[in-house]
Amino acid sequence: MTVTPFSAETTDHSSILPVKIAVSKDSVSLMQGSRNQTGAISQEKAELLVMNSSGATLPNTGGPGVGLLYLLGGVLTAFAGAGLLLREKLKI
Repeated sequence: MTVTPFSAETTDHSSILPVKIAVSKDSVSLMQGSRNQTGAISQEKAELLVMNSSGATLPNTGGPGVGLLYLLGGVLTAFAGAGLLLREKLKI
């Protein structure tokens, strides 16, 4: 039995290549771009080892602006704490 290869087309990500899966009487194949992996079918069981590989590099987030916000928040918290202590001291 031969099954026509299935193509999973994606429209959201132009860098992702379509995946084609072909099943025959005694094997199953997975094709994506230049990568081709084949597995055997025995006793009504198909096994295909798929290698995990990293995709695109994710962008760094935060940067130096985050440290500045932490510093500003710490300074404001210190001033608020000092203001509360000074207010309590002046009441007595």
